[in-house]
Amino acid sequence: ELDRVPGALVVPRDALVLQDGRTYVRVLNGGSTEMRAVKIGATNEVEAVIESGLEAGQTVLRGVAPEAPESAHASATTAARDKD
Repeated sequence: ELDRVPGALVVPRDALVLQDGRTYVRVLNGGSTEMRAVKIGATNEVEAVIESGLEAGQTVLRGVAPEAPESAHASATTAARDKD
């Protein structure tokens, strides 16, 4: 289980994109998406803590390769603060 830090920003692990030695998420921005560099903290098999680069309430795409076109089918989730 992920160590719980009150107020930590948490996203699903499958929203993370590793590319060129950096970690990104694809953020839904209006009708398009953008790759956003993030700094991650603690992770487990399911979730990752985002230390910087993303704000609570932003919508990130899950399970999409970075080179996939914007029209590629993906699910989306909203970054949320951990309440524990």
